[in-house]
Amino acid sequence: MFLDRWQSSTIELSRVYLFDNSFQDKRDALCDRGLVSEIAKACDVVVHETFLHMDARYASTIGLLESNIPQYLGPHGQRLGACYDHMQSANLGVILGGTHVAWQIKFIQAHIKRLKFVAVVGEVASVFMESADEIIGHLYDDLQTTKALLKKAKVQIIYPVDVVAYSPETQRNRICLHQDLESREQVMDIATRSRERILDYCLSQDVDFIVFSGVVGAYFDPRYARNCDLLIQDVARIGKAKMLMGNVLRQAAIRLGVIDEYDYAFDADVPERQYLILGKSHKQVIEHIEWQ
Repeated sequence: MFLDRWQSSTIELSRVYLFDNSFQDKRDALCDRGLVSEIAKACDVVVHETFLHMDARYASTIGLLESNIPQYLGPHGQRLGACYDHMQSANLGVILGGTHVAWQIKFIQAHIKRLKFVAVVGEVASVFMESADEIIGHLYDDLQTTKALLKKAKVQIIYPVDVVAYSPETQRNRICLHQDLESREQVMDIATRSRERILDYCLSQDVDFIVFSGVVGAYFDPRYARNCDLLIQDVARIGKAKMLMGNVLRQAAIRLGVIDEYDYAFDADVPERQYLILGKSHKQVIEHIEWQ
């Protein structure tokens, strides 16, 4: 624990500062040095429970990080650090979904030496399979570059086999093979064979850490949540290290009663993403966060 060294200490009446909204004090947003001195003078120890406050534009952040006050990571930060360290010695399998494509690309490239497979779904799968180009501009180019890097590193790319397709014209759903999609049909979910194929690779002896990042399909429409929920439950039962990335996945795992089966579960806010890509200490993270 980060407070072990003070377990036998006598704790006197004091003040506790809790910062969870930088705009609560206008001096904070203006980076007022007087506020920095006030905070530093009042603190004996700084505990960073999250990284959400780590924005150099605010006095409370830059003042505390640059001060000589002893600083420690709280339980949440410790879990991030433990997760990153764990990944450094593991063979990774990644289930790649959701819409946060830019950070997913960086995560894959940062850990490509440890990747054994990447299962792609949704828009990323369509771009990888060159069956659609919904993602345009530099992200499309970055995805193609990432695909080439994965092939060069001999990382297995797992594509959807069967999918749930929706036609805006007929307003009907159907299950079909991915290659049998009609031009105007939209992929809304993976189907049973695709889910089972992902699970087969998760059970591979070469994989000992599974990263489930982003939802599968159009999850916010209840008609297309089934296979994502089943995949969350199926992966939870696998006796290997597992991580969920994304608030929707984490909340779904809580609702399904399997959150405790995952070793790590993070909301995937910007600082958490950067930490899991870079593995920096809490003082170093601020120098590398790319604010969106």
